[in-house]
Amino acid sequence: MRPDDGGVIDDYLPIGEFARRTGLTPSALRFYADTGVLPPAHIDAESGYRYYLPDQADRAVLLRRLRETGMSLPVCTAALTGGPAETTRLLAEHSAVADTEARRRARIAAELLGSLAPHRTTGTATVRGPAFASAVDQVLTATGDDPAHPILRAVHLEAWPDQVTLTATDRYRLSTRTLVMTGTGEQADWSAALEPADLLTALPEIRRRPRIAIFRDDDAVWVRSPDQPAHRIAAIDETFPDHRSMVAGLPEPATRLVTPQNRLLEALERITGPVCLRILGDLVTVGGGSGEPTAAIGLAGSSVTGAAVTIWFDHATLYPAISTAVGGDLLLDLRGPELPVTVRSADDGALTTVLMPIAAPSPGHTR
Repeated sequence: MRPDDGGVIDDYLPIGEFARRTGLTPSALRFYADTGVLPPAHIDAESGYRYYLPDQADRAVLLRRLRETGMSLPVCTAALTGGPAETTRLLAEHSAVADTEARRRARIAAELLGSLAPHRTTGTATVRGPAFASAVDQVLTATGDDPAHPILRAVHLEAWPDQVTLTATDRYRLSTRTLVMTGTGEQADWSAALEPADLLTALPEIRRRPRIAIFRDDDAVWVRSPDQPAHRIAAIDETFPDHRSMVAGLPEPATRLVTPQNRLLEALERITGPVCLRILGDLVTVGGGSGEPTAAIGLAGSSVTGAAVTIWFDHATLYPAISTAVGGDLLLDLRGPELPVTVRSADDGALTTVLMPIAAPSPGHTR
């Protein structure tokens, strides 16, 4: 049975209800649907709304638990389709590798350690300090430095009753990250364009605090943690670009690429100058140079749906978008060699970057 024009049949669960039952966020469910790991049972043709069946819940919960161990998406997919014995084998292999990696990181960390105000305000948003600092680090890579347009150097903060969103854009790329509120925020409903110099000054203190409160007055935003003085961050008095309309107006992707972040970063670190991403069937390569790309590097572990495409990027634009991503796997929505590319980070899509490709450089191009 399917949802009909009169409503939803009882057998189907809306995405919000299915999310509550399984412990996955709606954005995570959309990510898993787009990657083919957990497709919905039905998508409404008119609204695009997604519905699931109750018997999909066990698969969704197992997927969530596997991802909580840090298992990559391709291995999770193999575990989910291979039966209990295969799942057990893959989980044991992953656990052994994860234990070895954890010990390696702990050893490095130990070595490093051894060597080493009252104002009239709006509603308050409360978030975790380390998460806020991480979000700032991620979106700052998309800020610009155009003296004629100071708003492009800003980090735009939007505070809502249940979440905080940070966005930056230089008009060639856009990066946005959403944080879930840790406390009540019923009165929070405001936005501000933050001066990055003030924000960077406050960031070390913010990073050390488990929880911070964010509020604003007429000309500034204030960040305060318990028993600490508030940091003042000046607000830039200009209108931030309408990034939501821009993102909403993007065409559907012609090609979707899911690829391990670490392999793509390793490839980019071996390339200077323009970067060519080429997808031909299941073969995914990254190369550099001009004209016909040289030193093409294969991205093993990638999966592709959609059309073949060859697309060029400026290295200084692409690398920050990839390096600041969260999680083991990235989803790239490609719309063609001249249209914006969307990079979605990790499982929940909390960090999203949109960037413009460049024209294929002519032979003999130097940088």
